[in-house]
Amino acid sequence: MARKGENIFYRKDGRWEARYFKEYDENHRIIYGYVYGKTYLEAKKKKSGISHFSFHLNSLHLQIGRFRY
Repeated sequence: MARKGENIFYRKDGRWEARYFKEYDENHRIIYGYVYGKTYLEAKKKKSGISHFSFHLNSLHLQIGRFRY
């Protein structure tokens, strides 16, 4: 079953860690990126900015790749 949620966790060192989809490797497994913040909202804000940007880059890459073949 697929996991759901925001992937934001509290760490032992007092920081919040947010995980986002980065890309697929050659074995088609997901590679995640990580951002950190002092507060939950700070980590969430950083994650939403990066994952939104990453999503557009990946969709652009898929569109370009589609026309190459």
